[in-house]
Order: sequence, then structure tokens, then C-alpha cells
Amino acid sequence: MEIGVYLSKHADDNFRINAKLEVISRLKKNVDVPLKALIPQMETEVDNAIDAFVDDGNWIEKQINRIQNERMKNILENRYLRFLTWDEISDKMDISVDELPFYCGQAITLLEQNYDKAVS
Repeated sequence: MEIGVYLSKHADDNFRINAKLEVISRLKKNVDVPLKALIPQMETEVDNAIDAFVDDGNWIEKQINRIQNERMKNILENRYLRFLTWDEISDKMDISVDELPFYCGQAITLLEQNYDKAVS
């Protein structure tokens, strides 16, 4: 899998896990007894997804740490490990929001040239 796709998948997984946790929370509060029987299975699925998510995050962090350019490294960490928006990264790093996708693209290109394919 290409590293850019892998990074995007990780962000999507974060969103999906949080959505499932919200559903479980609502079910526990508001659902009648027959549907509550589904909760343990859903919790197991979420636990497994979280385990995979953490493993993916550790692998992504390892790859990002290979980048020597601190600016590019910080952009990737903020975007794909902290899940900040371009606006939040722009404010935090004092970089134009219009420039961030360009720098991020350059950083992803560096990752694609150097990442540890055996781990993915």
C-alpha cells in the first residue's frame, strides 16, 4: 500500500472508531434490552480496531521519525498522528494554510522513497 493511502486510511480509522464508540455509548443509555445484547460484540470489534489503530500509529510514527526535515516531520505528525486540520496546523506552525498541502506532499514523497515496506 502506498504510504499516502496508508496515512489517509489511518485518519479514516480514527474517525470510524470514534463513531463506533459513540454508537455504543448511545446504545448503553437509550436502547431496550434485546439490542443491548449486541453491545459486547460491538465492544470487541472496537477493541480490535483500536489495537490495529495503535499498531498502525506506531508504524507511522516510526516512518515519520526517519524524516530529517523538522518542518516536514511536524506537519506529518500534526496531520496524521494528531489529526489536526490544515487551519490548526497553520496556526500552530505559522505556515500559510495554502502552503501546507504542498509541504505535506513533499514529506509524503520522502516517506514513499524511504519507508520500511516490510512493516506495513
